[in-house]
Amino acid sequence: VNGNLALTSGGAITDSNTLTVTGTTTVTTDVNNKAITLGTLASTGAVILATQGTTGHVTVLNATGLALQGTAAGNLSATATTGDISDSGALTVTGTSAFITAADGSNIILDHASNAFTGQVSLKADTGGNENFGNITFIDDSAVKLDANADAAGDLFIDAATDGAVGGNLVVTATTGNITQGVALAVTGTSTLTTAATDATITLGSANALGGNVILSTAGTAGHATIDNGTTALGVQGTVNGNLALTSGEAITDSAALTVSGTTTATTDVNNKAITLDTLASTGNVILTTAGTTGHATIDNTTTALGVQGTVNGNLALTSGGAITDSSTLTVSGTTTATTDVNNKAITLDGLVSTGNVILSTMGTTGHATIDNTTTDLGVQGTVNGNLALTSGGVITDSAVLTVSGTTTATTDVNNKAITLDGLVSTGNVILTTAGTT
Repeated sequence: VNGNLALTSGGAITDSNTLTVTGTTTVTTDVNNKAITLGTLASTGAVILATQGTTGHVTVLNATGLALQGTAAGNLSATATTGDISDSGALTVTGTSAFITAADGSNIILDHASNAFTGQVSLKADTGGNENFGNITFIDDSAVKLDANADAAGDLFIDAATDGAVGGNLVVTATTGNITQGVALAVTGTSTLTTAATDATITLGSANALGGNVILSTAGTAGHATIDNGTTALGVQGTVNGNLALTSGEAITDSAALTVSGTTTATTDVNNKAITLDTLASTGNVILTTAGTTGHATIDNTTTALGVQGTVNGNLALTSGGAITDSSTLTVSGTTTATTDVNNKAITLDGLVSTGNVILSTMGTTGHATIDNTTTDLGVQGTVNGNLALTSGGVITDSAVLTVSGTTTATTDVNNKAITLDGLVSTGNVILTTAGTT
């Protein structure tokens, strides 16, 4: 047919031999439970399906790429022999779905916003799942579980030479449910994960290998996201309307703006791997964990107040256009640098345990700073445009020039701990308290 083909029957529809169509192919069974089987189709245009009932199964094998839309009221098996599979419109399948690309490195792009897959979905790289995929995009109207098989509704099985492997970019959207996993993912390109429903979550807690940036989007107030990237470096961006938990055995970074309405937890669980979130906007506290001796952490919370806690086995650098506080105990084995880069924003680290020096920078006239280094010696330097209050159960020193525009209060609250501020430039009064006899 050199044009469009429309087929309708109250019985089954099959192709009895090769069927070539240069335009669209529309196939409709208008009686319940009548199947469509097109096993030797060569359609250049889209294939539009319509079956009825509960066992109105559809099988389509196209000689080239395959663009599908319509409704399969039963199971769907769709194969593209030499190209990609895509949806040319909304695709609804009430049974199971199998999408098969016979050519190595082909793409499956099922990106229509109204797609609805009731049963489990298999994406197969060749009929035996022994080849590789290029890009995969999958949108469903319900929850999506990236799984090691397809044995339950909601499963999305990426059946490739390595199950769960995507050689290009991966895009998954669940419009009314959560995104979870039952198999570790290996994605060469970017991974874009979206839950559209209020408070729907993203949980990829396996040891994944997401090679490109991870782009997250959740909605509501409890749309939490958890990403464990195994031993692969993790770059993350997007908007999480809930808590965000990131884990990697390599460096963690924000690859672009990262907005989190809840807490942000970042953990590198291998020695000397850094955390750098320098375009973060986290409304909740930031909880940090690094290991080794050079597991440095850098946090810039842009214009949002920054509350931070945890353990950094390396240097810690904090920047905010709002106030900076320690929301709980903050332990740092290296230097601690805290900077507020907007006038009159305070720094309060009164649960700090910093082995290295503390470097402070505030602006304006009331950019006060309060540091309590608990029982650890405190070496401090920098510029405080406001009042400075220092407390330690160890000795207090200025590790370099310390400039204070307001009053300087220094207190050692354990007997016989000295205060030595011999590089101090304090415009205001200096108030000193020591205990013991020396």
